[in-house]
Amino acid sequence: MQLYDPTGDQGLLNLWGKLFTLAHALDAARTGQVQTAWLALQAVLDLAPEAEIAWRYQPAWTAAAGGWQNQIAATAQELLMRYIQEKNLPRPSLRQALQILIDDLRAGGYYVASSNRSIQVQADPANQGDTAIAITDRGNLGWPVMLLPETLTGQIEDGRLLLAGQTRRQPTDADWPGGSELTLAVSPATASRSLLENADFESVQDGAPAGWLVHTGQVGQTIQLTQPEQQTITITGSPTGGYWVLCWTDPAGRQWETGAIAHDASASAIQSALRAIPGLEAVLVEGTNPFTVTLEGTPGDINQLTAIHRLSGGANPQVQIATSQQGDPASYRGRSLRLVGDGSEQTLLWQTIRPATATVYGLLARARRSASATGTLRLELRRGVEDGVLLDGAGEQNRIEVNIASLPSSGHGVISGFFRLRPEEELPITFALHVSTPLPAGESLSVDEIILTQAQRLYPGGPYLAAASGYLPAEGDRFTITLANDYAGQWEKVLDRFLGLRQLTDLALPSTGTTLIPDSLLE
Repeated sequence: MQLYDPTGDQGLLNLWGKLFTLAHALDAARTGQVQTAWLALQAVLDLAPEAEIAWRYQPAWTAAAGGWQNQIAATAQELLMRYIQEKNLPRPSLRQALQILIDDLRAGGYYVASSNRSIQVQADPANQGDTAIAITDRGNLGWPVMLLPETLTGQIEDGRLLLAGQTRRQPTDADWPGGSELTLAVSPATASRSLLENADFESVQDGAPAGWLVHTGQVGQTIQLTQPEQQTITITGSPTGGYWVLCWTDPAGRQWETGAIAHDASASAIQSALRAIPGLEAVLVEGTNPFTVTLEGTPGDINQLTAIHRLSGGANPQVQIATSQQGDPASYRGRSLRLVGDGSEQTLLWQTIRPATATVYGLLARARRSASATGTLRLELRRGVEDGVLLDGAGEQNRIEVNIASLPSSGHGVISGFFRLRPEEELPITFALHVSTPLPAGESLSVDEIILTQAQRLYPGGPYLAAASGYLPAEGDRFTITLANDYAGQWEKVLDRFLGLRQLTDLALPSTGTTLIPDSLLE
């Protein structure tokens, strides 16, 4: 049996066309303007007289139609097995048979029409947080996944993203596919869970980010680290009693106060009082009146502390607060990597990583540019730092390319994308952060919290999602994820429905080649 017969009807795809045409007729008979069960049956019998036997043993039309659809699926499998066996190969599993089929289609240059697909993630306008979410319609080998047309709803509860899908349909149902009936909890990743070392650039070694190696660039000039804001607290008037309180307004506009701080409190006592405030858990307090407060782990444009005091004794005691080192507005949280252009340098930092092969990894990072910054940033997986970009199983590059001019110059945008390694890829490999088109002289790009984390599959054969928590609290925030697929490619639809192609193999029918297998075979 040949794979496809363009002039006759003896190829596997030709026979499948006849079989799946019967399936379409069954669907039409169950959903169209058929007045009686008998007329519906006649519509089927015109195409398949042998189905009359099955009818006799079915108590009702609906059950009969579902049973026939199962028989159609079983027959399609047997035709595939016959095709494999006529190649003088041992009878495989269905999964193995589908893999052989896809290999033969590619080798022969055969392709099918593709469907129109899209994914849209939308945050509720009332959200207060900045949780980042990305989703991909390509699987662990790089091929398009089964994308069920539905709208997923999501909400942050107890720090987790809870997702819910729409009603699912069985392959025997005339209105297949329906939704996924997804119920899933995803824990947004943090910088500490990134596959990359020092993903938040908080660790510094010799003026450079620890864990990152410099291939092209000048530390302290074109490669810099922003510094956190520092404020000083001075107690004047030599109080002998009483207490004082520090106040702070966080980036979400919420106001916080410490507990009472003794008039003669030490730096460690002040530090403990500040660290009890959400968002200030990493601050450092040093010195002895004046005290230096280093606002580690906070955004660069942090609000200045204020104070309320009930100090007594001494000579008109006061609590004075001043900013001694202004934070950098380009910092997303704590220290950020700042790349400064000189008009020609293709800055490149890298590190060695060991991701799992045949696995989907999501990347989510925060970035901000100076007002006139342009250029191209590439985040890539390479064999070595000077080698080319690694390919996934579908032959696509493991590269996320960012137009720097598209990033915000006020506030921070999200960089997102996905990586996949071929099953046979050797480890370790190189992660490269590369300014491939130079920044103009004096312009800058700031990047922070490059979270590279294993993505989570939403349902068998389906898309992958990655999420990263942000600096702003997101409890109660809501999201919608709209997955659209018109299944215009009829061959894609029938192989997903009746043979479970993508659920079993994570492969897809070729959509490019030299010989089109027309959808008209299914009509």
